Amino acid sequence: MADDTNISEQKKSARSSTDYKRLQRKKKRKIMKIKLEVAFFSLIAIVILLIVGIMYASGFFYKKADTSTLILNSDKSIIFEEIEKNDELSSKKELSSYIKGIVKEYNSENGSDLVKVQDISVKNNKAYVRIKYKDYKTYADFTGHDVYFGTVKNALKKGYDFETSFYPVKSGKFGASVESDKITSSKKNKVLIVPEAVNIRVDGKKVKYVSTDGTKYVSEDEVGVEASGDTEPTVYVIY
Repeated sequence: MADDTNISEQKKSARSSTDYKRLQRKKKRKIMKIKLEVAFFSLIAIVILLIVGIMYASGFFYKKADTSTLILNSDKSIIFEEIEKNDELSSKKELSSYIKGIVKEYNSENGSDLVKVQDISVKNNKAYVRIKYKDYKTYADFTGHDVYFGTVKNALKKGYDFETSFYPVKSGKFGASVESDKITSSKKNKVLIVPEAVNIRVDGKKVKYVSTDGTKYVSEDEVGVEASGDTEPTVYVIY
């Protein structure tokens, strides 16, 4: 009788051991499944972030300007959004072919990807062209406009005289104008100098001062510029 009891207990123990092992295997499979799902969704998230990063870097996410605008980015690259209305404008295809052709020629002679076409459109005889330049020197070389970017100290060394009056930018508007010595005394400030009647934006930075000739307040990081007749002012943007 005792032997039968021992055998029965052994069988129960064996079944318990088998059930335990089965539960452990089931638990391991469940954990493995969860890990695979986490890995899969993590991979999907990484791919999405990479795609978004590439699209952002290529200028896919942006609000189109409604007037020609020069933008200085935080990485010191320049973006120029040009808007021109012309009744003789041809199709987007023809305009795109022309612009991409001169950009390709410039890059082949000076270095790949110095200039990148980001967007071209034509609607109601109005052309919109967005081009990215590696830096201000590339922009100046490509367009022929003597744009400069650097510290006030280095700009003075380059021969820019700052001989004009300036508006301080405070509380969402221009203040009373000040003389240039107020500007040149703070030599560590950055300056963007643009000899064109286009809006100027230092992306993500607060403008401290802007030269008075032809300028108007747009936002804390952007100023509007208007020509006087056929004369385009040289605008100093200090930040």
